[in-house]
Amino acid sequence: MKQKLILSAGKKIGIVYRPETPRAYALAGEMAAWLKDRGYSALTAPEQKKIAGTQLMTAKDDKNLCLMVVLGGDGTYLQAVRLLAGAPTPILGVNLGSLGFLTQTREQDLYLNLEQTLKSKMELRARSMLEVKLKRKNKVIHTSLALNDV
Repeated sequence: MKQKLILSAGKKIGIVYRPETPRAYALAGEMAAWLKDRGYSALTAPEQKKIAGTQLMTAKDDKNLCLMVVLGGDGTYLQAVRLLAGAPTPILGVNLGSLGFLTQTREQDLYLNLEQTLKSKMELRARSMLEVKLKRKNKVIHTSLALNDV
C-alpha cells in the first residue's frame, strides 16, 4: 500500500554526510544554505565536521527532526538510522557513489526530490527494523537497532 509522506510541523532537518568524500561535505553546505532560504534549520550530525550555516545536532534534536538527509551511500544511510535510534523520522538518501540500495536519489535529483519531499509529495516506504541484543552468560552486554546489517 502506497503512503504519502507527511512531514511533521518541525522545521529542523538533519544532515549526515560521508566524511571521506569532500563532495559530500561541499554539497551539505550548499544544501544547508538552500534549506535556510526556505525557512528550515539544518543540523549537522554528531561526530561530523560542522557544516557551515548549521548547528550541531544534540541528543534531543534527533526526536524533533522533520527529515534526515543522507549524502553518501548505504553505509552513511545506516549511520543515520543508528543515529535516529528508532525515531520515526523520514530519511531521504542521496547516493554519491555508484550503487545504492538504500540511497536511491541521485545527486543530480537532490533538489527536485528535496523540494517534493518538503511539499509532502513523496511516497513513504516503511522499512522493517530489528532490535539486536548480544548476550554473554545470560546477561545483555550490547543492544542495537539493525536495518540492513548487524
